[in-house]
Amino acid sequence: MRKSVAIAISFILIMLIVTPTKASFSKVIEDDKRDVISVLTNGTTSKPDVDIKKLTYYQYDNGRVILSLQVYGEIDPNSEYWILLSTSDGKENATYLITYTQNPVLLENESSESVLVMKGDIDKVLDNSTFEEINKDTLRVTFYLLSPKESLTGIEAITFCGEQMSGEWIPLYMDELNYTTEQSQSQQNQNQNGEDQGGGQNNEGGEKKSPGFEIIILLAAVFISIVILIRKKKL
Repeated sequence: MRKSVAIAISFILIMLIVTPTKASFSKVIEDDKRDVISVLTNGTTSKPDVDIKKLTYYQYDNGRVILSLQVYGEIDPNSEYWILLSTSDGKENATYLITYTQNPVLLENESSESVLVMKGDIDKVLDNSTFEEINKDTLRVTFYLLSPKESLTGIEAITFCGEQMSGEWIPLYMDELNYTTEQSQSQQNQNQNGEDQGGGQNNEGGEKKSPGFEIIILLAAVFISIVILIRKKKL
């Protein structure tokens, strides 16, 4: 009898150790296929390696975050993958910029992957981040927020692929996906007021595509400026 009890207790302890911790908050945002914007034609085209399929966000009670960016093709070492994460602890807002590429023209002997955080007087690259490629089509990033009390207020992913021209790398194709908690609440209110009136967004969970090509270009310029500042800080 005692042996059976000991075995049962041991089994329970093992289960508690190996059972993964559930995320305190999670969000999955999906994106349409073949909606990559071409700078050359000012229209959409098929570029599966930068065509965002899904963005998944997990946040745990201890402030640990796992972000997964999945594309319809494969993660391309010569393309750029960026995620801009906005959080708030109720007093201060924080911004996390995740960048990833293996393109030697873009790197210029700098880090191929980084998580930059900006919050109040804090402006630094986190040293607790890890990057992984999963099943060739997914980029997974793990890091810790500055404070476990921070909660997600917005997230945006943007991808680029391009060519080297006159010694400079020029983005020619890009895709973008964004979500904010305000959009999610607005969508819920619209659904409660009656979907039979038509209109509204087709995508769930507050996902919203940019209204036009000009907005995408503006976002690209902002992201590029931020990355340049990051690289200057490392020099």
